[in-house]
Amino acid sequence: KGTRIRLEAADPARPLLIDPDKVRQVIDNLLSNAIKFSPPNSTVTLHTTSTAAHYAIMVRDQGPGVPEGERDKLFQDYGRTSVRPTGGEQSTGLGLAICKKIMDAHGGTISAENQPAGGGLFQITFPLSA
Repeated sequence: KGTRIRLEAADPARPLLIDPDKVRQVIDNLLSNAIKFSPPNSTVTLHTTSTAAHYAIMVRDQGPGVPEGERDKLFQDYGRTSVRPTGGEQSTGLGLAICKKIMDAHGGTISAENQPAGGGLFQITFPLSA
């Protein structure tokens, strides 16, 4: 699809107590969805940031976003929205539900919102230990 992935790591890496394979699965799913629902030749951005209490990873795409009345379906098993992939890709409706379970197990969160200029923004956050 000619999608570019841009990394914006504004904050230095922070030590996290995580299962790296499971967190990689979450990030892979978010990137895959961003590519799946963005138009050809678009850019997907992965951005990191932190506060004293949390470390966050955000994935921004240039797709249509999630319809307001359908956002509650995103993190449910087999939850699908009316938005369709731009390249005919398939979806089981399980990816984000699995991501939520992984983030819950890490004491973190996962969320989604639409960007004002269009596109979706998915964010995962991890608590930082004191």
